[in-house]
Amino acid sequence: MTKDGDKSREQLLAELTALRVRLAELEWIAGKRLGGEQSYDQALLFHGVSDAVIVLDGELRIRRWNRAAERIYGWRAEEVVGSAIFEVLPIIEFLEGSSPADLIGKLNAEGHWKGEIIHAHRHGQHLCVEISVHLIRDERGATAAIVCINRDISERKQAEKALRESEDLYRSLVETSPDAIVLTALDGTIVFCNQQAALLHGYSSADELVGLRTTTLIAPENRERALANFRLTLRSGSTKAVEFTLLRRDGSRFSAELSSSLILGADGQPRAFIGVARDISERKRVEAALHQQEELYRLITEHTADLISVIDRRGYYLYVSPSYKHILGYDPADLIGRQTLRFIHRDDVKVIREMAASLDSQGATQVTFRYRHADGSWRWIEIKAVRIDHEDTPYAVIVGRDLSERVRAENERRQLEMQLLQMQKMESLGTLASGIAHDVNNVLAAILGSSQMALLSLPADAPEHTYLIEIEQAASRAAALTSQLLTFSRRRRLERSIVNINETINDILSMLQRIIGDDVQVITRLADDLPAILANSSQMQQLVMNLAINARDAMPGGGKVQIETRRTTLDDKDCRDYPWIQPGEYIQITISDTGVGMSPEILKRIFEPFFTTKEAGRGTGLGLAVVYGIVRQHGGFVHVESTPGQGSSFKIFLPLQYPPPAPVDQAVEQTSTQLLRADQDRHNPSASFSNQPSSPPP
Repeated sequence: MTKDGDKSREQLLAELTALRVRLAELEWIAGKRLGGEQSYDQALLFHGVSDAVIVLDGELRIRRWNRAAERIYGWRAEEVVGSAIFEVLPIIEFLEGSSPADLIGKLNAEGHWKGEIIHAHRHGQHLCVEISVHLIRDERGATAAIVCINRDISERKQAEKALRESEDLYRSLVETSPDAIVLTALDGTIVFCNQQAALLHGYSSADELVGLRTTTLIAPENRERALANFRLTLRSGSTKAVEFTLLRRDGSRFSAELSSSLILGADGQPRAFIGVARDISERKRVEAALHQQEELYRLITEHTADLISVIDRRGYYLYVSPSYKHILGYDPADLIGRQTLRFIHRDDVKVIREMAASLDSQGATQVTFRYRHADGSWRWIEIKAVRIDHEDTPYAVIVGRDLSERVRAENERRQLEMQLLQMQKMESLGTLASGIAHDVNNVLAAILGSSQMALLSLPADAPEHTYLIEIEQAASRAAALTSQLLTFSRRRRLERSIVNINETINDILSMLQRIIGDDVQVITRLADDLPAILANSSQMQQLVMNLAINARDAMPGGGKVQIETRRTTLDDKDCRDYPWIQPGEYIQITISDTGVGMSPEILKRIFEPFFTTKEAGRGTGLGLAVVYGIVRQHGGFVHVESTPGQGSSFKIFLPLQYPPPAPVDQAVEQTSTQLLRADQDRHNPSASFSNQPSSPPP
């Protein structure tokens, strides 16, 4: 048998309730048998209990009402017996999930129900009651009585509410505390912490910290000292705030003051630690700023990438940061006491003077100007200037930044735009040249055909014979010009074959030397391992000849022409200025001279048809245009470098592999072929005027 001391409080209460119900049942049965209900109203057990015992009949009318019910509800028994229970004790509210349906359902199914409800006292106040309802049936199974045992738990509920409010208050205090609060087991495992602790250590929620060891949140060099502090807390019960370096989730560190206290159980034995940590990083920063402000500013200015200086109202340097040495090449000590305008580009001095005026009127301004580097070059600098007054003396604090790279990038962008416009212009000129060649070829075909027919019909000694010969020669020269225009516009079909550029150059060297004269020395540096490419051999010869002749014309007093070949690889950076070029393997032909060079303005136009710097009557201006057309038709590009007085260098890049050429305009090919045939068949009797085109090609 279990001793009462071993039973739980809930078991004892359940047994007591069962006894009360049984007492009410026995009293009811005894009263029915003896027929004297009044004699039982004074029963000691019925009226001696502290809970209200109410007995109802099957119609829910009150039949028994003990003294505890009178005390709890304020109604005397004689006032309520015979009354409907809900008229005397209306139910205000069911508590803790209970409901009328739940009450009725359990009574019918199980014969009893227990729950909490709110009744109205006789004088109107509300009472919170724990009620236990039991259904008693007679021998036939009909409802004989309903026994209600009600216990006033209003005070308990008030206490529970106060406790909850107290708990909520303390939880609110804990959760809203600016300090981190952590509860740990004796082994240092975190069992609870507030949200501030999570935020302090870089976690999103407090749950992420639960289960971690506190030592993992402390910097390694401080962990042994932290363990000693916990041991001291275990001995003394609490410790004062001690400074530690703590860790965040990402490994970063911060300074904090940590105090701890020991929590004892009911038996007086240690159960847990509670620690309170306060982030003092900001406080330490402020303290350091107050005590070491000058040192801090010195470190900032000496290690910043920006240009920092202080000047007086006359523009003389009073302070210059070390970054001037790294960015502009000047030792700061050499600038102190010197006038700032000495280093400003003369075209930007006006900007600096306007800046000074803005400082006087507005107190701050921002400008961009050119500053001379120690090596003599110019750097674009953007500065923000702020006026400060110290002891009635104005100064300017200048913070500058080197924008040279940004300006360079912007210039490159503009350069690319100009190159694109140049390409579009060259394409437009090519289209125009092709159209002109079409129309002129048709006219020349008629002129050549007519002149040849006239020559055939006249005797050799006829005076008109000489004029016709001149007409034919002039037409042939014009045909040669249109042929060059077609080459520039890339409208001629190329017959390609495997060509070794070195052999092509060697084949024309002797002829080339005769053409350019003895006062120009030709030097070749041809790579030994140069692979062959798919190209038109005659056009490669023409390309080299045209560039060599162009070099000769740039050296009226003689000089050197150097022809080099080599294999090279181009990457994305090399190809960015030429949108039609793909990175890969290329053959590079470089033809350089020691001539007069070219200005940037001339460089922009050298490949335009009929553009020439020679005096009238010398040259057609098609030599370099033909070079441009040949290179483009072979899928390559030309890069030119030239400086006035220092010569020029033409670098031709031709791909090692190039796809088959696109179909050429058949009308252009036909017209060009007819012109060649007309020239070849000048003395061929079979040539006739009817073989020439009579109208422009469609």
